[in-house]
Amino acid sequence: MSVRFWSYALQWSRVGMNAFVFLFAARLLSLEEIGVFATAFAPIKLLQGLHKSGIVETVVVKRNTPARLNALFWISTYAGLAIFLIFALCAIWLSLEPSLISLAIIPLMLGISAVSEGILRKSLAIKALAVRTIAALIIASACAFLALWNGAGIAALALFVVIQSNLN
Repeated sequence: MSVRFWSYALQWSRVGMNAFVFLFAARLLSLEEIGVFATAFAPIKLLQGLHKSGIVETVVVKRNTPARLNALFWISTYAGLAIFLIFALCAIWLSLEPSLISLAIIPLMLGISAVSEGILRKSLAIKALAVRTIAALIIASACAFLALWNGAGIAALALFVVIQSNLN
C-alpha cells in the first residue's frame, strides 16, 4: 500500500478512534464528568503540541548527528520529567482524583519518545507510525470501553489516554 494510504490511515485512526471513545463515553457519563476530564486534560494536550512541534519537528527538519540526537533526547526527557512533576504536584495540591493525577505521566512518555518519533517521521516510515498508532488505539479503546461499561467513569477516559500515550 502507498505512503498516502498509510498517512491517511494514521490521521483518521487518531481522529476516528478518539471520537468513537468519547462519543461512547458521552452516552454513559454526565456532562460534569466529561467537563472535569476535559479541564484536567487540556493543559497536558496544549503542552503536548508545543513539545511535539519543538522536539519532533527539530529532528525532522535538522541535519542530525548522533550527538545532536542524544542531546535532543535528554532535553526532551528532562522537559517531560519537569512537566510531569509540575502537573502531578498541581493535581495532588488540587486534590484531583487519582485517575486524573495519572494524566501527568503523559508528558514524560512524550518526552522519552519524541526523538524516536521524529526519526520515524524524517525517514518517512509512515507505515510503521500508522501500524503502531492503530494498534495502540485499538488496545486503549478496548480497555476504555471495558472500563466505561463497568462503571469506571472518568477513570476510563484517563485510562484511554494514558494507555494510548504509553503504547505510542
